[in-house]
Amino acid sequence: MMGVNSCISVRQIRAPCHCPACPRASGHGVHMPPQTLVLPPMALEPETTPVKDKKGSKMKVLKKIKKKIGLAPRGGCAGGAPNNLPPLSFHRVHGDNVRVSRDGLTARRVESFCKGVAFSARPVRVGERVLLRFADVSSAWSGVLRFGFTAHDPAALPALPKYACPDLTARPGHWAKALAERFCEKDAVLHYYVTAAGDVHFGINGEELGVFLSGVEVREPLWALLDVYGNCTAVALEDARARDALAAGLRALAIAEPSPAPASTPQPLALHRTRGRHVVLGAAGEAARAPGEFCQGYVFSARPLRAGQTLLIQILATEPAYAGSLAVGLTSCDPGSLRAGALPDDAEQLLDRPEYWVVRRDAAAGLRRGDELCVALSAAGEVRLSRNGAPAHVLHVDHSLRLWAFVDVYGATQRVRLLTTAPPAPPPAPAVLVVSLPPPPAGAHYAEPIQSSCLSASALPAPRRELCASSSQNSCNEQLLPPGSMSAITSMPSSMAGSMAGSMAGSMAGSMAGGMAGGLAGGMAGGMAGAECTVCYEAPVDSVLYMCGHMCMCYRCAVQQWRGKGGGQCPLCRAQIKDVIRTYKS
Repeated sequence: MMGVNSCISVRQIRAPCHCPACPRASGHGVHMPPQTLVLPPMALEPETTPVKDKKGSKMKVLKKIKKKIGLAPRGGCAGGAPNNLPPLSFHRVHGDNVRVSRDGLTARRVESFCKGVAFSARPVRVGERVLLRFADVSSAWSGVLRFGFTAHDPAALPALPKYACPDLTARPGHWAKALAERFCEKDAVLHYYVTAAGDVHFGINGEELGVFLSGVEVREPLWALLDVYGNCTAVALEDARARDALAAGLRALAIAEPSPAPASTPQPLALHRTRGRHVVLGAAGEAARAPGEFCQGYVFSARPLRAGQTLLIQILATEPAYAGSLAVGLTSCDPGSLRAGALPDDAEQLLDRPEYWVVRRDAAAGLRRGDELCVALSAAGEVRLSRNGAPAHVLHVDHSLRLWAFVDVYGATQRVRLLTTAPPAPPPAPAVLVVSLPPPPAGAHYAEPIQSSCLSASALPAPRRELCASSSQNSCNEQLLPPGSMSAITSMPSSMAGSMAGSMAGSMAGSMAGGMAGGLAGGMAGGMAGAECTVCYEAPVDSVLYMCGHMCMCYRCAVQQWRGKGGGQCPLCRAQIKDVIRTYKS
């Protein structure tokens, strides 16, 4: 039997080994029992498993752990819903006043203004758009749709509350907020989605309007959360993929837009007196941050930006000792209402303020002296941010608001110059056709409109005199008299003229009084007749809430809403009830 040393030397020269103690033994010769073999610990060759296999197995285990705790990226969810998912529909769990259509795509509130909470039937992926069309709206209530996400499976929820906000949002795992009432129009399409950072973006009719709310936890499955509330009485879910395919087809058939007209010569931007603590304004739109400081370099435009207007930012000096770059943004907050001490050192903290803010921090990393940033606001609410003519980065803002531009001269950016180009001139007005008419024939007479105040008030009875005096400012009581009628009246005897004037004034005032009384009675009848209490749906409305003035309940329910279970708030506008006044119909 060969020794161990001879075995190792043989293996070093890659010769066949017949030693029974070697792991590569060929099986020939006499095999010694394993228990009688005593070898040094390092005599045998180590394991031959490749290192890359160990790493690969470790990476697989790490990915599984990350996926289990929610840290792994969710595949197929960036940029829209994955193709293998069914279209969104409404969950079978919903509020008491919600009726879901047979196909599961429409949720309609059938009674009152609340108890309209609804959910999506399946979880919504990160980046997947939820499309809602306002199938039906009303003007009888106040407030509109509330929407957002929930991390709780609707099937496991207990009894649903009356309101999503604040009944659900006050609990952990629910995120929702109310939509602005100006967006609630029939057949308008609302879309919203959540990003991997937990920000919920929204838009109307395909136009992005920015971040709606933040702080959504995306590690757990998320269901769409809706509250069909107030003036929003019915919503319908639409397939985002079908709309995207239709939009792509329309874009393919669209005719190329003409090239824009050349921009006007840039002029220095007028800056607002409100600015950051460490910025110094110079001539010709220049702004420089004080030496030794790295923040508080805010400057605002003196006037709101208009559609088509362009803001140019020229970099005049940089300081490589600092990190970060300048921030650019738009806000609906009037700079005149701001205090310099209220501006944060970090521009991203402006998003926590109650006003509308859109901020692009580090708008262009690695800025150098001589670079130029261009910020262009379009009529569709797109903000195109480009550097030295490179392809633009597009932001979307709510262009229905008045927006002031602002820049934070931050970090490595030390001094800038702000210029602007005027928006394009509006198209010329269409030509007006002017027709020259011949002069009127000789002897023609025209009577000016006679106001009711021209008649003698003493010729009217007392009630009609007051009514005529109070309505003399309205143009609806104007009458045209034929030519010569006033001269005929004045040429009559005084008694006849007085009786005729009195009869004319009486008939005019009577018709006016009858019309106003009829309109008032019709309005009260239309607003009050048949109106039932929105709480009990039994008694008629016979009370008014002070101070909001809403008439929506009977007196008994209104008192209960004021002092009892209602919490002292108006069910329509949630205003505090100061008193309940009973009304009577004559």
